[in-house]
Amino acid sequence: MNQMLIRKIWTRHICLVVFSTLLAACASVNKSPGSDLNAMVNQFQHDIRWRYYESATAAVDSSLAPAFQRWLDRAKEKLNVVDWEIRQIEYKETKKVAIITAIIQYYWLPSTVLEEKTVSQVWKLCGTRWLLYRQFGDHWCFTDCEEDPKVKNSIGARNGRSLIEEL
Repeated sequence: MNQMLIRKIWTRHICLVVFSTLLAACASVNKSPGSDLNAMVNQFQHDIRWRYYESATAAVDSSLAPAFQRWLDRAKEKLNVVDWEIRQIEYKETKKVAIITAIIQYYWLPSTVLEEKTVSQVWKLCGTRWLLYRQFGDHWCFTDCEEDPKVKNSIGARNGRSLIEEL
C-alpha cells in the first residue's frame, strides 16, 4: 500500500513538471524576437560596449545601415565604452516609435579622458521587431546629420524628439 501511495505522488509530481515545462514553452513561442523594446535596446548597447558590431548591426534599420557602417569604421579602433545607462524611454504608441535617452561614459582614443554624453535614439517598431532608426550625440551620431535636411534643420539633430513628428 505504501508503494501505491508513493507511485501516485511521483506520478503527480512528474505530471506537474511536464505541465509546467509545456506551459513555459508555449509562453516563449508567442513572444517574437525583438518585440520587447527594453531587451532590444539593452542588447544593442551591450553589443556596442563589448564590440560585437555584427550583432549590433542586426538591430539597425536598413535606412540607417550605411551611416551606421561609416560610424563603425570610425569607431572600431577608437571607441571604448565604460558605461551605458538608459535614463528615459518615451514611447509614442500611435507612431510605433520610441525615444531612448541614455548616458554614455566612454573614451575615444587617443584620448584617455573619460567623457560622459547624453545620447538620444529613435527606435521604430517594424512588424514585431524594434529597430534603431536614428541616433544623435557628438561621436554617437549614426545619421548623416549634415546631409539629411530633416535632421539638420530640426531640434532632432540634438535630441531626436522633433524627428518623431516627421515620421
